[in-house]
Amino acid sequence: MLTRKKFAASIFVKCFLTTFCRVRPLLFLILPVTLSLFLPNAADAAVYAQGNLALVFEAQSGKTSETLPLHDNLTALWCQATENGQDKLPIKSSKFLQVNPPPTRMHKGDVVENRAHLRFGRVTPSAVGKYKCEITTESGDFVTGNLFVYMRPVIYNNGSLKLDQAEEGKPFHLVNTGLSKVVRGEIARLTCPAIGYPIPSIRWFRDGEPIGISEKFVQLGNQLHIKEVDDPDEGIYNCDFEVKLDQHLRVTSSLSWLIPLIVIFVILILLFLTIYLCAAWKRYKHAQYNVAQKEKCLRKAEEQQLHEDEDE
Repeated sequence: MLTRKKFAASIFVKCFLTTFCRVRPLLFLILPVTLSLFLPNAADAAVYAQGNLALVFEAQSGKTSETLPLHDNLTALWCQATENGQDKLPIKSSKFLQVNPPPTRMHKGDVVENRAHLRFGRVTPSAVGKYKCEITTESGDFVTGNLFVYMRPVIYNNGSLKLDQAEEGKPFHLVNTGLSKVVRGEIARLTCPAIGYPIPSIRWFRDGEPIGISEKFVQLGNQLHIKEVDDPDEGIYNCDFEVKLDQHLRVTSSLSWLIPLIVIFVILILLFLTIYLCAAWKRYKHAQYNVAQKEKCLRKAEEQQLHEDEDE
């Protein structure tokens, strides 16, 4: 019984090693692909865009208009193509797109010493927003990067509002001295034309109390709609706006880098173990063949040996 178990075990080992040795070439193809999942890709060192990221439009008042706009002196946004963060690659062409707020507008930049510039000078709030720099290098690489011109929220008055400072010395606290009237039972529409970048989020208040959005009070963009207006809806309505910046925070372990490293070591150990077992298996088969050959030669030699005590 024991002999049969040993025989079955030897057959299993032989089949296992034979199969491993046959698929060994595939391991050399699989290993680079597997390592590429955990090690930084060579493409990470490719050409990328680099720039000064942002400028800030300093608003001196809480209101602006087409006839009396705010102004500020801005320098320039710039970007360049690089491989290592230090050396600038030769630029074949470049342009800047103002993508937000819409519609998208294209601006032609000028290139100085392999760096693309979008120069501003004295500008109005129309220059505020998100820009995209697009560069094509002499070698044919195409890179893009996002740049920004920030401004705190202000009221853009198209002439429909009579705005004054609510208090002296507070240029960003405004009051509409005009009176909004609406017929009882109709829909009242109050507008808060706030502009800025990032795009401001608007909150509405009545007599200092925040308004809860409901079927009666509906907020659509920068407007507050009050349905079926009645006497209790009279009051002082004001809008407050703020800039929100959403950021995603992901918490990881300080030793999270160990997992890819352990996987790599395990793969390498399995690879070398497979190579060693295949080599040992080949040596074993070669040794078995040599033993059989030697036994065959010995038997043949014994048959051909001449013994002195044999009769002629």
